[in-house]
Amino acid sequence: MEKKWWYAPDSFINEESNFQSTTKRCSEDNKFKNAQKLRITVEGAWIHENMDRLMWTKTNDLIIFSQIGYGSKPPIKKVHFYEKNVKEKKWIPIVFHPDIYATSDFNESIEEINIGIFVYDEDGLNKSKASELSSNFASAASIAAIAFPVLLPYSPLISSVGKSLIGIISNMDDHDEIINGNIRLAVNKSSDEAYNLLQPGFFVCFAEPVEIKNLILKEDKKVYTKKGDLYTHNSYIVLRVTKDTSISSEFLINQRMATLLSELEKGKGENSIQALDFLQDTMSSYSLMKKLKRYKELKKKSIRTEDEENLYHELSNDDELSEYYL
Repeated sequence: MEKKWWYAPDSFINEESNFQSTTKRCSEDNKFKNAQKLRITVEGAWIHENMDRLMWTKTNDLIIFSQIGYGSKPPIKKVHFYEKNVKEKKWIPIVFHPDIYATSDFNESIEEINIGIFVYDEDGLNKSKASELSSNFASAASIAAIAFPVLLPYSPLISSVGKSLIGIISNMDDHDEIINGNIRLAVNKSSDEAYNLLQPGFFVCFAEPVEIKNLILKEDKKVYTKKGDLYTHNSYIVLRVTKDTSISSEFLINQRMATLLSELEKGKGENSIQALDFLQDTMSSYSLMKKLKRYKELKKKSIRTEDEENLYHELSNDDELSEYYL
């Protein structure tokens, strides 16, 4: 059977992992449970095609981005890679912005996670803007805004290229498609229910459907034939799902910011009540944490001013805080 999406377990035997259907669960232990960590990343992509209109250049102005949504949350776009003049038939590792989604407190009530992954040859930027975008993409100072386009309007660091990047990912029909993949990963369904299953391992999306029986994934995250030759006949991109991994608190905060702004943007239309509820919930949590932090600061002080003592007494009797006192 030919399919675009295939799954490979992350347990390599002799540096190899055999592909299988995305609907087959390797083990019941692979199900995600409440309070576990979940991280979804882009590992890299093999680019076979030369989509440049100047065919003799054999390069692409390459952009890789994703979109993820779950539950009632709006889809969040994330840019993972941008570079001009990328040679065809080349492996592209994702170094600076690999994360698609992460949580340190998974919730089983999420029924499915929807992932879109897109690789395009961008044709719209002039040389100057493209160079500036490439430079900002590798800069730590602009990492959050460049990776989460919804944050771009609020980042003066890259305002000159922000509109260009938003324009690229908002109008992909204007550019040349290399890979366009979408998959819905069901949470904790059984193999016999014909769902694509969320589980630790690698999910590989090919540009065109392929028959997988003669292919394997190796530890370098590249696809090979079972004879040991590098598979070069089709573009593909490799995603990874993991449980036990460290997750950057900075990424989680930026992801939360992107979710909040996406909710507000979505709320400009017919979902304004839901967006305001989300904003209220976010600000209530923020307010609670600020009060708790202040309470702990005052508690540690051996000598408090009269005003500090009054505030400490007020916070000590705050019913909202009482269950969080340590």
